[in-house]
Amino acid sequence: MAPDLVKEDNLLALHFAGDGTASASTIAAFYREEASKNGAELIEANVTEICQLDRNISGVMTSSGFIQAKEVIIATGAWAMQLCNLDVPVPVIPVAHPYMYGEYHEPNPQKYPFVRWPEYLVYSRDHGPFYGLGSYNHKPLYQKPGETAIGDWAGHFDITLNRALSLIPEKTKLVPREKFNGIFSMTPDNMPLVGKVSSVNGLYMAAAVWITHAAGSAKFLIQIMKGETVDVATQRALDPNRFKGRDMETLIKQALDGYNHIYKTQENSE
Repeated sequence: MAPDLVKEDNLLALHFAGDGTASASTIAAFYREEASKNGAELIEANVTEICQLDRNISGVMTSSGFIQAKEVIIATGAWAMQLCNLDVPVPVIPVAHPYMYGEYHEPNPQKYPFVRWPEYLVYSRDHGPFYGLGSYNHKPLYQKPGETAIGDWAGHFDITLNRALSLIPEKTKLVPREKFNGIFSMTPDNMPLVGKVSSVNGLYMAAAVWITHAAGSAKFLIQIMKGETVDVATQRALDPNRFKGRDMETLIKQALDGYNHIYKTQENSE
């Protein structure tokens, strides 16, 4: 099903017929348009501070000035920690991740499924006119994001990608056309932070939410904000306050340690 990406002697595979991809920018653009149709005012500005008065949300300070609000949702991904001056730790840890795009080629008649090598912490995908390759097989690297979620390229990432490229058939001649460090968020228990921040009235959080569970997290948070009944076990697992009393340095270490276990299997679990 993916002959350009899998060597002939590597035939053991598990295929998920419903596996697919989602374009975050396309989805976000759709919901921005839907929100506008329903009366939402969209303001593009940098948020610099979450403002509160007597433990109640009063609004947010932005590069365009102060915006008054009684309810605020922190949904800023890898930038969450920079905004959270709270009495509970918010271990949304930005990590570096190497990925590459190959040279352009004629798209395949049928798009290849994702290919993953869990024992090597490597994955590849068919982007249509080119292939992509990424790897978790390197020492976890904490990286504070700047203006975008693309960080500086770490020198040892070249070694990481070269090891990953050795899994691709030579006939494919896959070489990097573009390499980048794509920053994403990890947490100590690999679960997002979704729910009410207990120490500040009107403050909610939806952070470290990957696109694979974005819709479910959004629906769950809205149920909480509306005071609807939700599954208690799920609420406890996602509670933004669940790390209260924990040391931040320890939490950061636990989050980084989880990076190499994203593709953990029984055979490589030790």
